[in-house]
Amino acid sequence: MSLGTRWAWLAVPLAAAALAGCASVADVAPEGADLEPIVVTFPSSGVTPSPSAGSVTDGESSSVTDPQADLDNDDQVGNGRSVVIEAVDTDLPAVHIVIETRDGLVLGSDMRTAGLQPVTLRLNEPVPEPMELVGRMLADDGDGILELGADRPVIDDEGEQVAEDFDYVFTQAQLTDD
Repeated sequence: MSLGTRWAWLAVPLAAAALAGCASVADVAPEGADLEPIVVTFPSSGVTPSPSAGSVTDGESSSVTDPQADLDNDDQVGNGRSVVIEAVDTDLPAVHIVIETRDGLVLGSDMRTAGLQPVTLRLNEPVPEPMELVGRMLADDGDGILELGADRPVIDDEGEQVAEDFDYVFTQAQLTDD
C-alpha cells in the first residue's frame, strides 16, 4: 500500500473524529496501523550573498563581509525620538541598521537594501538622556526580521565591524521642558 493510500483511509475517520471531539488518532485508526509520524525536512531558504555582494566569513562569531559597507553619521542634536544616518552603503541584499546605547540597549532599527542612501530611524525607545550611541550594520538572515543572534555583523574592507559611534544631545526646547 502506498504512503498516500495508507494515509488517505485515515482522512475521513480523522475528520469525523475531529467533529465528534475525539482526542486521538489512535481512537479512529484500525488496530495494528503504523502511526509513526512522517518528518519532512525542507532546505533552508536563507539569502546567500553573491560574491559581489559580500561573502560569509566563518569564525568564532560568523559575520558577512561587504567591502562596500559603510555608515556615515555625525554627532546629533534632537528630541530623542529619531536618529539620522547621513549615508548607509551596502552591496548586500538586506541589512538592519541598529541604534543602541553603549551598554547594548537597542533603541531602534531599520532595514535597508543594497545601495547608498540616507536613513532617518524612528526609535522604538527614546534616547533617555544625552549620551553616546552606536549605529551598527547587521546582515539580515533572509527573514526580514531583526534577530540579534541570527542576523550577523557586517565586516568592511578593512576587516572591521561596520559600526559608528556618535554623541546625541537634546535640543534646547527639550531640555527646558523638564
